[in-house]
Amino acid sequence: MKLKFTLIYLSLLLICSCASVEKYNADIDKEIPANKLKKDVDFVYKKLKRYHPKLDLYTSQEQIDYKFDSLKKSIDKPLKPNDFYVKFFPIFESLEHGHTDIYPIYKRLEKSKEKKIQRI
Repeated sequence: MKLKFTLIYLSLLLICSCASVEKYNADIDKEIPANKLKKDVDFVYKKLKRYHPKLDLYTSQEQIDYKFDSLKKSIDKPLKPNDFYVKFFPIFESLEHGHTDIYPIYKRLEKSKEKKIQRI
């Protein structure tokens, strides 16, 4: 009985987690409203302050506050995720913690295009 539920759960998880390449890439090209981006900045800053040990080790707390504040003020229009990354990355770079980083989102390729690239 337990095995049956486990198999059903795993199959549902597999079916639900499969997203098409077009849908994934369409989400990358969608613009995010400015108010949601500002909430994301607040969320990241709150989590950094709470969970990062000695966040102000290399950069003073006043400078960090100023940088996050100026980032929020500079967001006045909707941005695509990678455009937001371009604005956000300098803050992480200025913290000078090598293990604290963010990454851009890359578009996925269809399997046929992946095979062509692998052959080259």
